[in-house]
Amino acid sequence: MGCQYAAFLLVSCCSFFSSTSLSQEYRWNLPPGFPVPLVPADNSMSEAKIELGRRLFFDTQLSVDNSYSCASCHKPDLAFTDGLTQAKGVHGDLHDRNTMSLTNVAYNSVFGWASRETDSLEKQALVPMFNQTPKELGLSLPIDRVIDRFQSDSDYDHLFQQSFVDDENPISLQNIAKAIATFERTLISGNSAYDRYVFFDDEHTLNEDQKAGMKLFFSARLACSECHGGFNFSSSSVFAGVKERPLEFHDNGVHLEYAGAEKGLFNETKELEGIGQFRAPTLR
Repeated sequence: MGCQYAAFLLVSCCSFFSSTSLSQEYRWNLPPGFPVPLVPADNSMSEAKIELGRRLFFDTQLSVDNSYSCASCHKPDLAFTDGLTQAKGVHGDLHDRNTMSLTNVAYNSVFGWASRETDSLEKQALVPMFNQTPKELGLSLPIDRVIDRFQSDSDYDHLFQQSFVDDENPISLQNIAKAIATFERTLISGNSAYDRYVFFDDEHTLNEDQKAGMKLFFSARLACSECHGGFNFSSSSVFAGVKERPLEFHDNGVHLEYAGAEKGLFNETKELEGIGQFRAPTLR
């Protein structure tokens, strides 16, 4: 939903920045009905950091053999997924789960299919870098060799310094994760036909079948919106000023029907109540 708006924001991020615009405070340009995303106090938004994060997101130097980038699995033309049933890592390793879209990840309270521990985009950015079972980008600590790659690049050196002006050593693993997270927060999709119907009261954006489907979607009979609710059609949405932590994980009962079904949150918590629980992804 709202691919046109998402494309506009992505083009804005990918455009050439002058030295003046890079130093300016970031201003959100959000679709109607969308609140300002929650941004960590220690990782403020800036145009310079967005541009740095964009370059890192598409840079294969963040993989063990210079062959893979974040964008290898999160392709812009596929709503930042890879279109595969099972994601593939740097050496072709198959994952148990598929690649989640990065659409509107700025509003997630947790990340991945089933993890309470990964509760920020900054933490999530490190997972594919170092995950070994299976490998994604395939890095291992220490990453001095990777840091050296960026320190020897004058463009990167300049962007890191502009993005992290208070850091004595701005090129670091922590700041790489922060920059990627900052870029990902700009991947906003909205202004769909549904949004125009709801926020602009435009009766002509939805046909009668679509209106009937919307009524069923929000009905107690089908209860689709209990998991896919709110402006982002996901139960785990947080934003600036929100006071109550949302319900994040849901059990759709699949594990009761299939003995070999994935165990969901149980894999992390080892608590029986976590069996079959997953985060409801956005439907945008």
